Amino acid sequence: IIKIGSWETIRQGNHICILAVGSMVGMIDNNYDQIIYQTNVGFTLINARFIKPLDTDMLEEISKIYDYVITIEEGTLNGGFGAAVLEWAADNNKNFKVIRMGIPDKFIEHGSRNELLDEMDLTPRGVIAKIREEIPVAEKV
Repeated sequence: IIKIGSWETIRQGNHICILAVGSMVGMIDNNYDQIIYQTNVGFTLINARFIKPLDTDMLEEISKIYDYVITIEEGTLNGGFGAAVLEWAADNNKNFKVIRMGIPDKFIEHGSRNELLDEMDLTPRGVIAKIREEIPVAEKV
């Protein structure tokens, strides 16, 4: 039985934490080794299987361990999951940096799902680029 509002740790790492929602969980999990290899950043992957309510117990634990949290969702950034995590961190005076990945608030052209995910950088390549851009210890190759 899954407790309502509970998240699940899929992979354990030591540099950063990635909170993934929906289809992004599998995409990150399936490319876990590649992402680590290309960034030199180990990360914990959490399946944020409930967006509301947030798993505040897990967020509290994350805030004690990680300086960087990446949220990734196949949904809008404005008012989305990442925004809720950012708001929780601000409201609770947490010092970790929240890096949000998702769909920006702009008109998106029509295309196949894969084309659109690629355009929004919601791909392994996009995650690698975001880690290299935002995380100081990441390989910049």
